[in-house]
Amino acid sequence: MSEDYSAETAAVSSPYQRQIEHAVDEHVAALQETRAAQQRRGEYIKFGLLAAVLLITVLIIALLRPLIFGRIVPAIMGGGASGPVMDDGQPTEDSQPAEDTAAPADSTQNLPIISVPAGEEGTGGQAEEEATAVPAQIYVVQSGDTLNSIARQFNTTVEAIVAANTIQNPDALSVGATLTIPQP
Repeated sequence: MSEDYSAETAAVSSPYQRQIEHAVDEHVAALQETRAAQQRRGEYIKFGLLAAVLLITVLIIALLRPLIFGRIVPAIMGGGASGPVMDDGQPTEDSQPAEDTAAPADSTQNLPIISVPAGEEGTGGQAEEEATAVPAQIYVVQSGDTLNSIARQFNTTVEAIVAANTIQNPDALSVGATLTIPQP
């Protein structure tokens, strides 16, 4: 009787067993699909974080561009200040405050150099007569500028710039001040 029972049980359990195995296989496949979707989602999150870090880095560099190219690069390239210079209207220890200190630093960045005939903007006396023969340029002082660096940029001398602008203290420049640059 026990042989009949086990054969009968084997015959009955076989269809159920196939259904169970099929259900287990479907469940395993669903789990594998879920894991694959989670891995893809993780890859998308990693990519998004990388893109965000890259964007933030570009924004920081863009915001620091005036500082980098206005002060750091010239200092490294040898265009450092030869004396105390006013920055954003704040005098250094050895300088005296200039008259035009109210101009914000951001408004002076990337301003063009304007050529003006010397007859229109007179400096008075003999300097004006010399300037009428050669046109002068107008330059707006930017953060980090010195008279030496401006003179080198325009291939002239510090003394010529001081004389053309009647500068009282050559060591104190004001950011945003306009200078008449005589041509050599």
